[in-house]
Amino acid sequence: PGSKLFRGVTLVSAHKKSYRGSMSGGFLPYCKSLWASCLPQSGHMSSAEPSQKDDHKLGSKVVRSDKGDALTKKMVAIVLLGGTIALLSLTDAEQSTFPLFNESVVLLLGLVSYLLLTRLPPGSLPPKQRKLDSQVLSPRSFQSSGGNRRPADASQSAVALSKSKTRRDTASFNTVLHACAKDGQSAQAEAVLAQMASEGVPTNAISYNMLIDGAVKQDDMLSAEAWLKRMSSDGLQPNEVSYSTLIRGWAKQGDLVRVEALLDTMTKVGLEPNAVCYNAIISSCGHAGDLIGATAWCTRMRSRGVQPTVTTYSTMVDACAKCGDIAGAESWMESMQASGLQPNVVSYSSMVDACIKGGDPTRAHQWHLRMQAQGITPNAYSFSILMNSFAKAGDVDGAAGLLSEMERLGVKPNIVIYSGLLHACSTARKVNLAQRVFQQLKADGLEPNIVAYASLALTFANAGLWREVEALSDELTQYSLTMNSHFLFALLLSYSKGRPRQADRAEAAFRKAMAAGIEINQHLRSVLIAALGRVVASKSFKTSSLTGKPTGPEGQPSRASELVSDACELST
Repeated sequence: PGSKLFRGVTLVSAHKKSYRGSMSGGFLPYCKSLWASCLPQSGHMSSAEPSQKDDHKLGSKVVRSDKGDALTKKMVAIVLLGGTIALLSLTDAEQSTFPLFNESVVLLLGLVSYLLLTRLPPGSLPPKQRKLDSQVLSPRSFQSSGGNRRPADASQSAVALSKSKTRRDTASFNTVLHACAKDGQSAQAEAVLAQMASEGVPTNAISYNMLIDGAVKQDDMLSAEAWLKRMSSDGLQPNEVSYSTLIRGWAKQGDLVRVEALLDTMTKVGLEPNAVCYNAIISSCGHAGDLIGATAWCTRMRSRGVQPTVTTYSTMVDACAKCGDIAGAESWMESMQASGLQPNVVSYSSMVDACIKGGDPTRAHQWHLRMQAQGITPNAYSFSILMNSFAKAGDVDGAAGLLSEMERLGVKPNIVIYSGLLHACSTARKVNLAQRVFQQLKADGLEPNIVAYASLALTFANAGLWREVEALSDELTQYSLTMNSHFLFALLLSYSKGRPRQADRAEAAFRKAMAAGIEINQHLRSVLIAALGRVVASKSFKTSSLTGKPTGPEGQPSRASELVSDACELST
């Protein structure tokens, strides 16, 4: 029971995108060997056997230990340590739902469990065997790494599993299948399934559901459908999770025809679509800007007896936000509260977004304050919505005040927040403030992205500080960033506003950008002509009545028109 509890807790925790505190340092490495030592092994006493005195030969000595007492202590320690890990993996929003949660409680749980673990007698497994099992069952073998997982992890887990001399069960193989699914290694998953069949280890619905989910997350819907058929051919009945995962994938791609087919299939096999299925479809309609379709699916959801959840209402508010429908978003917020559900930070953030896109920033700020009045702390995404509004309006004071509010509430600014503040400085042409913000960004340990660099470069460009923009261009390589059209626009603008104007540098930068494959748009063509010298109705230049392009003396094309023509041909 203790090992099953610990496995469940770590499986849930492993799906968190990041661990907090000392989880990745001191706790989990010890938990690996603890986990392996708690699993029943062939040739050793299992947790189901009665407690008895056993002799362990260590060299020429005989050491007696009470395995029953040790197992009891291990189970108690696992419960405490599992609770500690679960609490540490909670987000700030989740922690707020636990009135008794504080750092002292977490540290106390961890200290008690650590003291129990350090006073346990030696485990029943040999060190070498425990090491192999910990490699197979380690939570790090399937811990989320934010998209930076090394493809070799699944292969290493499979190799470690094949070398293990212990009896391998379905749960052990499922751990490796989970790693294969997250890595997108279908061939490796096939090999693991073949190994399970050769050893007589049965698959279950969890095995295939993980593979289906992995394929959906890789946007490989054909493979997901193939795994569903393979599941049925192996004698396993797909469940609600199987179908809802596929529905989520097809809905994400906007293929409502396949969604309808899957819903019909669920009904035929006696399964009723749940809220997860409908929420995925409603979200798909919302992302496509189909507010009518989203409303229709929500109505259909209710008609089938499925009660909308907070996610359902929040998705409808978000669908209204994408259409700028403030009244509709507020109506769904009222319906949510009328049904006895309380909006969360996602609901309020979508409501604020609806007000911003609907052109009412004052009402957006009111909903922002209303969220806090309900005891809900805004997250970085909530603040980023307001920050973008201030950035577009060039309201530096409002943007700076928003940053101060984040510090007061303990919300750490991310790169999106700083980029928005830099954009506000650029719009307001606050060069000194933009420099201080950029320095603060780096001081907070954040790596500037191309958006932050382009915003700062545009601030310099409006002041004609082309040398500073060139210096920023040289910095891009330090962070492995590539110049895009926005940064190129700022660079050319700085050359056009320089005193004197830097026509040669503008031409060289433009040709280099064309060679690098940067897409040339109308904004770049306009700023290029401004940098090289745009002549309208001048005695020295004439406009060709046939092409409409600026021409030089005696009808010869100007240097700007040649570059623009080259850019047009390259774009074509």
